[in-house]
Amino acid sequence: MVRTVAFYGGRPRIGKTTAVANLATLFADAGIATGVIHVDDGWPMGEAFGCGGLTGEPVEVRPGLRLALCGGHEVERYRDQMPDSMVLLDVPAGKEVAHEMLPYADEVYLVAKESRIALSELAVDLQVITSVMSSGAENLAVRGLLVTESDRTLKAFERLLVLAERAFPVEVLPYCVPRVRAAGQPGQLVVEAVPGGRRARAYVEIAKEVLDNGR
Repeated sequence: MVRTVAFYGGRPRIGKTTAVANLATLFADAGIATGVIHVDDGWPMGEAFGCGGLTGEPVEVRPGLRLALCGGHEVERYRDQMPDSMVLLDVPAGKEVAHEMLPYADEVYLVAKESRIALSELAVDLQVITSVMSSGAENLAVRGLLVTESDRTLKAFERLLVLAERAFPVEVLPYCVPRVRAAGQPGQLVVEAVPGGRRARAYVEIAKEVLDNGR
């Protein structure tokens, strides 16, 4: 049975595509047939896997991992062309595209970047998901919140975790993705470029959480 998992956050440039690219790579490396559906005219997901502006039918970009770059209205068709164990939806910011893509997901992980307005953004994102569910996707499950561009040593991050857990009915994943501090650090596929780094280790732990939540 195919498991379709969406990653969504209503703010651009918060790390959704990077998270999906790294998690998909880890799943494929673990022997899980994985598909990724990416909706972004700039095709950053394609660049992450070295296939530029690839469009059309899903293409295997590495063993066990297929990628489809498409428009939001094409999600159902491309998902059905991916006979994989797991399909990840990289949902871009915007309510309209969220309403197009999220009904085809079994579950969704919210993605938020640590900031002073993170809680208010999370409230808006949850409203969007509630609207999607009330429009017919009542079986869509919110599995958790992934916080990016953060640092566990910062009190602000700890405060965000506490406040999010108190304010919203969503589990905060216990692992965050640290921000890049030094210039010249690798781009999206950090699990391959620097597998022992803090960011790569965070993605490994997040991948375990996602897999455990599906059991």
